[in-house]
Amino acid sequence: LEVSRRWSDALSHYRSANDQWPDTNALKHGLRRSRIQCGILYRYSDRSFRHKLLSIPKRDAVGLFNDLMTRIQSSFVEPVTLTAFVAHGTESLYLSPANQKFLDKHLGDQVRSRTDAIRSLRRTLFTKYWNHPIRSSAEAHRVVEEVCRLASQTLGLPANCVVLEYVFGGCNALDDYSACLTPDRYSDLNANIDGQFVGLGIEIKAQADRGLLLVDVLPGSPALSAGLRDGDHVVGIDGTDCRKMSTDEAAGLLKGPIGSNVALEFVRDDSTDLRQLIITRRPVIIKSIPLVTML
Repeated sequence: LEVSRRWSDALSHYRSANDQWPDTNALKHGLRRSRIQCGILYRYSDRSFRHKLLSIPKRDAVGLFNDLMTRIQSSFVEPVTLTAFVAHGTESLYLSPANQKFLDKHLGDQVRSRTDAIRSLRRTLFTKYWNHPIRSSAEAHRVVEEVCRLASQTLGLPANCVVLEYVFGGCNALDDYSACLTPDRYSDLNANIDGQFVGLGIEIKAQADRGLLLVDVLPGSPALSAGLRDGDHVVGIDGTDCRKMSTDEAAGLLKGPIGSNVALEFVRDDSTDLRQLIITRRPVIIKSIPLVTML
């Protein structure tokens, strides 16, 4: 599963295996790798990360990094050392070249020709910066600056993408209930807490080659009124095939302003017959925070 970069499946597999054999280090490490890879996959599938955060100048990315370190040191419920925070960022950057979304964004068609450069970068990250002792915020800043230069010289990675791995990856040092959210994720969280959001009124889960499984179609929602029901698979969104998309990628296409329309293609049960409908986005009231993506 890891070799084929099926990170969500790998995560589910390692979770189950780790529950059965909790003292097996190889399974613990696999669970950790797959969890980090899922984090990279999710943010590189997130429209707000790609179009907002990856477009900010390096100085603003460094500002986010510094602000996050300060907040964690002053406000997090348990002490987190700077060494741990920076080390988790290094680990995330080390693993990112194994993620296809990351490679597609930053290397594109040059991936095959840059294999040696990728190995060189990862080797230096491991030998020089892995668990490098950090005694002050100034030293953390210096290390991140060094890694930015190294990644640029070795692989041509932009500095802001490197710093953002330290921002998001650093939060892996926190507990299982804390994470750094992209702008869209943060907006969705607030909407769900408030109990109202603009959308179709569906909970979705991507299934490889099958499209988006409708886990739940909410009562009184635009989706229910239009004729969708639990168990349907959406395979096209406004003319774009979504059968190979991740949940977050498809979510970006399904979102839109109140009153706007979205055209869907879907299949029902085991049928291969495509059905089509158009749904108008409107406010939807929810009573609890969902466990899967709500739209």
